[in-house]
Amino acid sequence: VLSTTFSLYIGMEDILKSDYPRDVVTKYSTDEELLSVVDNTIDKHALNHNLEIVDKIKFNNLTVAVYVDKGVFTSVNMVEKEDYFQMKDLELYTVEDYNKIYSKNLSLDKNQIAVYSDTMDLDYTKLNIMGKDYLVKEHLDDNIFYPEEGYSSATVIVSDFKELEELQIESEKLLNEGGSYYPNKISRDYYFNIEGNMQDKMEFGETLRQTLRGEREEAGEVRDVYTAKDQYLSQYGSLFFVGLFLGILFLVATVLIIYFKQISEGYQDQERYEILQKVGMTKDEVKSTISTQIKFVFFLPVAMATIHIAFGFPLLKKVLGMFGLFNTNLFIMITLIMIAIFVLFYAIVYNQTAKVYYRIVN
Repeated sequence: VLSTTFSLYIGMEDILKSDYPRDVVTKYSTDEELLSVVDNTIDKHALNHNLEIVDKIKFNNLTVAVYVDKGVFTSVNMVEKEDYFQMKDLELYTVEDYNKIYSKNLSLDKNQIAVYSDTMDLDYTKLNIMGKDYLVKEHLDDNIFYPEEGYSSATVIVSDFKELEELQIESEKLLNEGGSYYPNKISRDYYFNIEGNMQDKMEFGETLRQTLRGEREEAGEVRDVYTAKDQYLSQYGSLFFVGLFLGILFLVATVLIIYFKQISEGYQDQERYEILQKVGMTKDEVKSTISTQIKFVFFLPVAMATIHIAFGFPLLKKVLGMFGLFNTNLFIMITLIMIAIFVLFYAIVYNQTAKVYYRIVN
């Protein structure tokens, strides 16, 4: 409880960077008329708030939830499957957008693709995507188009926009066969930073959604990092408080239970230790025996909890990934700190318990 909630709270900036590669993230349909309206509206809105739009990135994207089996990517009917841990995200882009954004000169024929994944084994010369066979021309070594690091996803670059449309159609066919109501559509993603006064930036993000929907009702997704920061702080701050409260509550309860159990056993053992001393056991030997016994009772639970969280680590990583945190090193560091705090706390209570126990049996 403590290690995960602390990690989410402290790693909030990492989560924001993962979710927001630019200050403002927008996503729309590829309708030309809509795109023109969106671009003009965003420019005017920035002008009205005395802001400058910089670091623009525009690209087409098709995201499909898939199952992967030996080089075969099949579109998922999310309604029926509901196996989210087996589900993968397939991110599809055109080579034109890839070359434009990353200043590359990659060339692909219609039946060729380039692939990248930091979580999936794509070491194949051929891949089947939605029933279509492709030759893998290149395995990319960069984390491109800002996929969430550590998330189970694959990035595929196809030859052109027409190929992207064909894959969308094939994906929808597979989904319709399963009766899914979750169609996959190509989107135009537009990311950008804004420069200017912080108050103006916050107002820009808060009012852009309403402004765009006022122009076109079907205007797509609009998110900004400034609004999200307050939401994330509220969400993860609440989790942090609950985690801290429950962690302290359980820790105090556990330690008190062990403490009073040992004290009650001290009164029960008093007569036994008297007999042992009468038959020749020294006070130092009594002290050593008591110390060994209480150490075992106090520190065995800590050792077992450490082993428990070590085995549960892969699952906990997936849980944190669902919240958007993929910084494994941060999670490991905070978990080790939590273990150290628990050991220190138990050691203090052990020291006090041993003294009281020895006074009782003495």
